[in-house]
Amino acid sequence: SGTLLYMPGQTRGQVVWVDREGRITPVDSTWTGAFKDPALSPDGTRLVVAVTTAQGQQIWVKQLPRGPLTAITRGSGSAERPAWAPDGRQIAFIRRPGQSRSSIWIQRSDGSASAESLVVESRSIDEVAWAPDGRTIAACFGPRVVLVDTQTWRVSRTLADLNAYAVLKSKRVVMT
Repeated sequence: SGTLLYMPGQTRGQVVWVDREGRITPVDSTWTGAFKDPALSPDGTRLVVAVTTAQGQQIWVKQLPRGPLTAITRGSGSAERPAWAPDGRQIAFIRRPGQSRSSIWIQRSDGSASAESLVVESRSIDEVAWAPDGRTIAACFGPRVVLVDTQTWRVSRTLADLNAYAVLKSKRVVMT
């Protein structure tokens, strides 16, 4: 469509649309906060963001264009880096309950069930991304990418020596 979703680099602000001519329009003028990691749903009707509040950072889903903002995670530890499943029914994210551990979680995008822990790591998980078929999640640990089967919850493959963050962001990981 030629429209960009943009979040200015500041502590509190608005999420805005920027069109090809540079015109800025708030996603919802009543919606302000400390937002990170925005991602549009595959059908473009919802936006997932990490929101920082007094209770910590949690994952929220905004119904577009002016629908409700709903928390889909709760609890201790930071929840961040949300990524939509290709069918839009689930969201993978990283939870950091402490400084040295992190885990990949999967949550229904409507928040109707409890989130499930997929992988717990002693190292920091930097990024998560779904394979197009929705059966595999790629997780980035510095230069390593680990592929996790979402049906068996097991690591199916480890790829090494990649610029993992760039690969995940480009969506060019071949997951077979």
